[in-house]
Amino acid sequence: MPIYEITAPNGKTYEIEGPAGATQQDVVREILRRDPSAGAGARPKEQAGFISSALESAGQLGSAPAAARFFTGTPEEQAAAKEKLTKPSDKLSTSFADVIGGKGKFADYAKQTLGSTTGALAAPLAAAGATMLVPGVGLVAAPFVGGAVLAGQYLTGGAERQAQEQKRAIAEGRTPEETSLGKATVAAAGETALDFIGFKFFKPVFKAFPVVGKLFGEGGE
Repeated sequence: MPIYEITAPNGKTYEIEGPAGATQQDVVREILRRDPSAGAGARPKEQAGFISSALESAGQLGSAPAAARFFTGTPEEQAAAKEKLTKPSDKLSTSFADVIGGKGKFADYAKQTLGSTTGALAAPLAAAGATMLVPGVGLVAAPFVGGAVLAGQYLTGGAERQAQEQKRAIAEGRTPEETSLGKATVAAAGETALDFIGFKFFKPVFKAFPVVGKLFGEGGE
């Protein structure tokens, strides 16, 4: 039987299996039968700021198990993982396009971008810092450990993007692209490499502004 998908007034997206030719009213009726709260209006979201963006970004690795199931699990596991990976944020975000189009404030966009960047560096820097404490091999292994954690975050982000695109395609009546661990891995490797290149490129800035260097884990030495 076909899968029907609909976004309810409470802001949640529901997928249910039903007979061919079911009308939208039939789908809505069945969703309300299963979850009466689906008919309630969603609460207005708060604007995301620096702290909330940093916390959300820093916690991305928490979705790594779901990303693994999304790439390698059974169809049932992949469906459950996709639902977890596409869970909407409880905060309202502002994109650069929103700023250009006059739909958002640049200050909100700047705080969210800085917060997300800072949060994304938290886990890799913590892992690298902990590795440096290991006698004998810490200094040599630290960059590799930090890089591995960073790559893991990017790989998780790749799973989230693929899951979101699949749901978007289904909602628009298009055939979704197949899940690809290979594409996500290549993208994650490239993004990680660019980050390392970027840190080297900005070393003069870190030397000129030591506080900035310490924030990003680079002393410029």
